[in-house]
Amino acid sequence: MIGREIELARVVALFVEQRALLVTLTGPGGGGKTRLAIAVAGALQKHFEDEVFFVPLATITDPRQVPAAIAEALGVVSGPNQSPLAAVISELNVAAVPTLFLLDNFEQIIDAANEVSELLAACPSLSGR
Repeated sequence: MIGREIELARVVALFVEQRALLVTLTGPGGGGKTRLAIAVAGALQKHFEDEVFFVPLATITDPRQVPAAIAEALGVVSGPNQSPLAAVISELNVAAVPTLFLLDNFEQIIDAANEVSELLAACPSLSGR
């Protein structure tokens, strides 16, 4: 993260000091957004009690697949009559520990924003609230 120390500190502060629930890193492709996000996640490991999950979305083309990708990253299996989103919400609320998701390449499936919003609203522990 040579030369990115200021950005790293600012993003970490958004979570720790300002208690942000959602932070979006934007910029041109190849600008190091993923690298910065991974460094932020590493810096926040202790704050989130090691409940930091990288959710790769580069291969996802259907926004409806995002909850399943999050469930997979978390290691959650939904029941026969349970959606992946409901399973993730249930797991996060049972665990009730501060949790951080790094949703990488979310810009290509922005229509999944409703599901992310639902997760944030339903899970007090998500993003360390």
